[in-house]
Amino acid sequence: MERTIFTSKDIMHIMENVFKENTETISIESFGEVNDVDICSYLDVEFFTYKKDTTISNTHSKNFALVEAIEEEATISPDIDFVEKTGKITFLMQESKAGVLEYYLQKIRNKYIGVPEKIMNNYGETLNAYLLFGIMQYDEAPETVSSGRSIVCSIGFKITYLTNALTYSDYDISLSFDNENYYQIPINEISMQIIFANDQLAKYSRNDLAGIRNKTCSFVISMSFYDFLKPLTELLNEKFMLFTAIKKNDEEIGKQNINETIYLKIKINNENEYLILCTYDNIQKRMENASYSSTSLTLKGSATNVI
Repeated sequence: MERTIFTSKDIMHIMENVFKENTETISIESFGEVNDVDICSYLDVEFFTYKKDTTISNTHSKNFALVEAIEEEATISPDIDFVEKTGKITFLMQESKAGVLEYYLQKIRNKYIGVPEKIMNNYGETLNAYLLFGIMQYDEAPETVSSGRSIVCSIGFKITYLTNALTYSDYDISLSFDNENYYQIPINEISMQIIFANDQLAKYSRNDLAGIRNKTCSFVISMSFYDFLKPLTELLNEKFMLFTAIKKNDEEIGKQNINETIYLKIKINNENEYLILCTYDNIQKRMENASYSSTSLTLKGSATNVI
């Protein structure tokens, strides 16, 4: 297989696009006046892949960013193109703009955590890559030169990609208890399985050999997610307690439908959507000191319209 090649300039273009495509309008106070400015225009950063000798003047607002690839780790395999690249962006910035740069880099960091970004490799293929940015570090104290005050600061980054791979974001999973109101599940981890029931039968020509004939198959899905304060969490918490409690706020709890039909929708790669009828197999709540509570839910195909 041909592996993806990213040169220093390719990586620089990725970082430059990320920097410029997430701009916003902010209010800046200058000389006693407050003006709304485009954050990228205000920072006015020029990207490079090589070190550039320059000073920042009071009359020219251009700032500079040096993008460096530091290390790469790849999966040792003849047919898996899984790579993790680490690097660093060093900014030469006007001291007065350093605070705005720190805010903007944090905004970019928050946007891309856990969200795959589509990037282009040198073959024109679109890759799903995860971009992780560190926090901004002030590497040197502000320095006053004849042309103004400047500061050197930096941020680390990591690019992880797997060629032709689907990601978490390619699966949209939601469930409903009435086939009308659907709740999107904020999945932390999910696994799906088809289990086949079969018979072993002797082969006609070799009755000492057995073959397998499948009779039925059943669907199993197991998922876990943090208990966000959303309608789905509240609904599942209520159902979880009603299945085992005998009273709620001193009121008797009646018999519960333990074979309730759950409507599960799975959409893959924003194209095909599938509707699956399920019912409960297992619900687990997990609370841990110094951590967040979570729910684990296992569903199996519902026995509706069975023979």
